[in-house]
Amino acid sequence: MPSKKAVYVVHCVDTEGPMTEPLEATWERIFAEDGVWMKVEPSRENLLKLQARELDLGVKPEIIDSLARKYSPENLAYLTTWRQIDASISKATSEKFRQKYSDKEGGGYTYSWFIYDHYGFTANPRFHDVGIHQIFDHYYNLFLKDNPQGDGLYWHYHHVPQSGDALEWNPCWTTNGIHEGILARRIIERNWFPSVFRAGGHIERNDLSHWLEMFIPIDYSCRTPHGME
Repeated sequence: MPSKKAVYVVHCVDTEGPMTEPLEATWERIFAEDGVWMKVEPSRENLLKLQARELDLGVKPEIIDSLARKYSPENLAYLTTWRQIDASISKATSEKFRQKYSDKEGGGYTYSWFIYDHYGFTANPRFHDVGIHQIFDHYYNLFLKDNPQGDGLYWHYHHVPQSGDALEWNPCWTTNGIHEGILARRIIERNWFPSVFRAGGHIERNDLSHWLEMFIPIDYSCRTPHGME
């Protein structure tokens, strides 16, 4: 009989720090991401009606249901301070939780934290914690200074677009070298360099792929569905 194969599960967590979304921005997303143009005032009252599936938008009921779920109170409950984030993390990283989902050898549940630096942008519409090392230092102090559970710290990155707007994607890594500046300072000022990477938005063109081949051995960016390789 062949021995059973081991399946290894890596829990990747992108860490981007505190953020928020103004009411007007939520309505903008409904139009930009979902293609629903609403001729109603972007008010808290109308958002509550949308969440309760009581807002008449002149679209099919299944679209209303989808919007109500996507913009539910739970999905809009952003963690806007480090205190809120730490309170949330403490539940998932407690000894009780880790041991409840331990491996067959009794090792506690571990996480791979992918650190993001909100740096190089000229606009910060979601009120991120801005600066190199801001988010890295927070998680380093939580998990690497004294890390008996073996959590890993790695790198997550959204490449800065030419507009400088933090809400825009930039798939081209040759437009600027901000990513290399961040990592250079991480080496010089924190004596640290990532061995694993995840791309913002899972966007990875040939230029990024070739760059990773030179510097970072493991990449968890790909989400190609089975059968489409």
